[in-house]
Amino acid sequence: MAARYRVAGELQSLPPEARKILRGIDNSAPLVGDAFDRGARLYQVGTVCGQSFPSVGLAYRVAAVEAISKADNQCKGFSDFMRKHVNSQKEMEEVLTYLYSVARSAHFHGGEFPMGEFSRSHFWFDPLMDSEAMQRDAFHRMCHELTREAIVNWLSQMVPEISETDPDEHNR
Repeated sequence: MAARYRVAGELQSLPPEARKILRGIDNSAPLVGDAFDRGARLYQVGTVCGQSFPSVGLAYRVAAVEAISKADNQCKGFSDFMRKHVNSQKEMEEVLTYLYSVARSAHFHGGEFPMGEFSRSHFWFDPLMDSEAMQRDAFHRMCHELTREAIVNWLSQMVPEISETDPDEHNR
């Protein structure tokens, strides 16, 4: 589940932990199940729309994390949830400010596209690589990975421990 990349030639399938995750969500409080459903739907919209409009994808990933954060009463919203569930980044404040203020709020409330989908230079082919665009793309890739890491780590906490006599695990 935590793998960040697909391997060429391998069949796509649900992660091996899928049954345990779904069972953990089903056995949790209704607040957790509802937050999971809302987050999953927002993440799906972000994945589909993000193929054509990366800014939309990032805004919806942030919204998905924010929806999931409602299930964690130890967190007071998106940024607390990210701080709690992301282990890979030490200095996150700049990233959190960007994700919530620019990627999410500025997009939804101001119609901004921080990935430059509708900028004038985006419509013309440029054979030279733009270092600014490369930095922006790398930063957005990191933002995607951090939101994914937070979700995966939260899901890992929802997975129940499997006893040795659990019949569902042996009948896969």
